[in-house]
Amino acid sequence: MRGLIAGGALLLALALPGAVQAAPYSSHSQLYACCTDSATKEAMFREAKESGAAYIRLDLQMEDIFTRDQPADWRGPDEVAALSRRFALPVLATLVGTPRENTDCADRAGWLESFRCAPADADEWGRQAGEVAARYAGVIDHFQIGNEPDGAWAWIGEPEDYARMLSASYDAIHAEAPGATVVLGPTMRFDTQGTNWLDRAFRTPGAAAATKFDIASMHMRSYPWRMIEAMRDRQAFLRGWGRDVPMWVTEHGYSGDPAWQFDPAFAGGEVGQAAYLAQSMPALAKAGAAQVFVTLRDGGEREFASEGLVAGAGPSFRRKPAWFAFRDATLRWGQPDPPPAPPPPVAQAAAPPAPLKFRSSFVSSRAGARHLRRTTHRVTVSGRFRGRGCSGRLALTYRLRGRRTVKRTLRVRRDCRYRGVVDLRGPAKLRKRDRLKIAQRFGGNAATPAGAGRTLSVKLSRPVRRPGRR
Repeated sequence: MRGLIAGGALLLALALPGAVQAAPYSSHSQLYACCTDSATKEAMFREAKESGAAYIRLDLQMEDIFTRDQPADWRGPDEVAALSRRFALPVLATLVGTPRENTDCADRAGWLESFRCAPADADEWGRQAGEVAARYAGVIDHFQIGNEPDGAWAWIGEPEDYARMLSASYDAIHAEAPGATVVLGPTMRFDTQGTNWLDRAFRTPGAAAATKFDIASMHMRSYPWRMIEAMRDRQAFLRGWGRDVPMWVTEHGYSGDPAWQFDPAFAGGEVGQAAYLAQSMPALAKAGAAQVFVTLRDGGEREFASEGLVAGAGPSFRRKPAWFAFRDATLRWGQPDPPPAPPPPVAQAAAPPAPLKFRSSFVSSRAGARHLRRTTHRVTVSGRFRGRGCSGRLALTYRLRGRRTVKRTLRVRRDCRYRGVVDLRGPAKLRKRDRLKIAQRFGGNAATPAGAGRTLSVKLSRPVRRPGRR
């Protein structure tokens, strides 16, 4: 079987010169060698290939390949290798899970969840990783050791446990498949928490974990500027350990559901998702990411349920606008940027900023009994923000009879609406000239600049009776 796989590698090399396309964009497929049905695997390989992806990332579950007193089960990984040859699409195989007979926390996690435990024998786990690499040498040559080991949802263990597993795997994989590449397990956190977790792993005595990978990796989902800063910080951290290696972002994406779109500059559902990726992908690549793996299909919960380039969990799906944004990014990579637009003539006046668009309404009522000819007026201001990007804060300044000024700040909600209530002390008897003035000013967001709105000038209504009184 090993000879058959090696023969297939020759065909792959002939069909795909250079093995990797020029564009540094790849697919995080959310495929599982053990458990995803064959039709979905084939469909996602085709979608990744047609979108221009350089690699396709998927999981190989060690606990399903290696079981106690049973021959290794290669059916799922063999199917993945066949698809890789058929579509001439290299695979980044993420080795996850621990065979249950090699776990060290089954008493705490339970038997069903024990595959998430760190291996009790790191050398045995590494030997099995080397066996996987040997079987698929020349076809699957990139192996990522674990997935988000700093996240308890994925892995139950300490940084020192991961360091020993990484070290043993690196040695075994390179011994069994000298041409293979070992990718560091990606941290879920790309900030200082993730860096501190790695630093602790690298300091594990006897593991030399800082030298046991060929490519570094991390997962990134955030504002583009924040991701670029974090990538540069992580690269500086690695150089501090003497490693100047490529950096892969092995998971990246943005929700297509407006409820989970955190950046006001990229809202509006699937159109906003496509616009976000069109900006974030080249930004990460130009900041130093050698590969950016974008989520290919929807799956999971919360924001991840709509993060894919294609909608639909099975073989039936549709391409979102984000799929076309990904494909266009691969086609544009390497082309010179268009020349900047010429500046406007000096004599031409700058265009005035877009007017602030929001409107407010108010109601007022009495709250509290009269005391010394004064009473409390409860004023409710509500409205809907009509600019771009439903986020930001609205500062209101209340003035009654010019005597007292009260300031409040309202938050613009995701549905573009805002509402605020304030109690104002004022005269019990209102005269015709007594008016309440409310100045409104928007603080600005990424899509709409700050600015003042129309000042409300209203006549307070006569206080209403308190409930329960006649």
